[in-house]
Order: sequence, then structure tokens, then C-alpha cells
Amino acid sequence: MSRPDSTHVDPRGLRVVAGITSVVLAIVLVTPDPLNVIVLAVQVAVFGIAGAVAWSVALPMAAGQLAGGVVGARLAIRGGARLIRIAVLVVSAALTVKLVLDLV
Repeated sequence: MSRPDSTHVDPRGLRVVAGITSVVLAIVLVTPDPLNVIVLAVQVAVFGIAGAVAWSVALPMAAGQLAGGVVGARLAIRGGARLIRIAVLVVSAALTVKLVLDLV
């Protein structure tokens, strides 16, 4: 099986991918927690076997999201709403600067 290049998303088109993702999200939202993990694991397996996952990008992103969730939750508990507001403003400002610099 050939691996898709970095510009390849899915041979069936973005609408199919969006539809599959929407169905999986709906299932995850209405099912109990243990079943959520199974549904998401099956989705990862299906897309992974099909070669539709860029693992070199997905794994670092997953690790970063996990670390960010843990650190963010701990900071939110310790610092409260004021700290979260400041963090959102700082991150938003940094993202705005980055996007403006990308346009130049």
C-alpha cells in the first residue's frame, strides 16, 4: 500500500472525512466513557491502517495536547479564572503576531 504525500487528504474528499468525524463525535458525546475510548481507538486504527495519519505530526501533537491539558488544568485550579484570562490573552496575542508575520 502506498503512502499518501503530504498534500493528500483522502481520495473520497473532505466531505466524507468531515462526515465520518461528525458521526464519531456524535457517538462519543452520547455514549458512556469506556465506550468513548473504544470508539476513538477504532477510529485511530481505521485511519492509521488506511495510511491517512501523518504519525510524525500526530504523535507530537497528541503529546503536546496531553501535556497542555494536564498543565492547564493544574494552573486553572491553582490560579483561578484570572490566570486563565491572562493566559488566553497572551496566547491569542502571540498567535495574532505569528499570523501577521506569516502574511508579510
